[in-house]
Amino acid sequence: MILAEIESPIPCFCLRVDLDYVPWDSLDAEEFGHGEPAVFLRLLELARVHGLQFHFFVSNRVLSAFPAVPEAVLNEGHELDWLCKHPSDLSGQEARQDMALKLFNQIGHQPIGLASESPWPVGKEFEAAFYSGPAAEFSESVPKFLCNPVGLEQACRERGGFAMWCQSTLNQNHDVAENQVVTICVRPQILAKVDAHLSATLGVIQGMVKQGRKLTTFRKLVKSPNG
Repeated sequence: MILAEIESPIPCFCLRVDLDYVPWDSLDAEEFGHGEPAVFLRLLELARVHGLQFHFFVSNRVLSAFPAVPEAVLNEGHELDWLCKHPSDLSGQEARQDMALKLFNQIGHQPIGLASESPWPVGKEFEAAFYSGPAAEFSESVPKFLCNPVGLEQACRERGGFAMWCQSTLNQNHDVAENQVVTICVRPQILAKVDAHLSATLGVIQGMVKQGRKLTTFRKLVKSPNG
């Protein structure tokens, strides 16, 4: 939910949706519950009803356990790429990348970019068309959409934090240049706890549009600065 290094002549923003929920993930479930599957379907319905396109990022464990989830994303016309949530383990990174490519291949889709929640580790390269995540020592030649994916998670741990997060998301449009891309990061598992019917989330999207920003995706911006 900050700026991007890519600039666009048209004011725009992207909704990045991270999919990493599995029912046996007890740590996150204890805090945010098991509502991701329902909110995931509501996100698809929301986009269908309002003619929106989101950019989903899916982890290896979701690709492996629930291949129908990424297939639904693609069937609904959304963008899909790889979520490497915590890429700090350099020793196991190559195996994780290989597994991701195999899992994507099983659903007939080629990822071209990746997103992370924690900073990309120094000294580890990954061939990608773009990167979305915190400031990182990523390849200088790769376009970067810098953002804070844990911003929503942190906000929701505070009383009234989600409402403040929504407002700060809208306010940032006044704080950035028109040619800088705004990235809004959400996790359906968290939205299930604080905005189960997505009314506030839709309000943020519509608010950004009313302020003159076009909803687009990272893939579109990489292909064309006009998104």
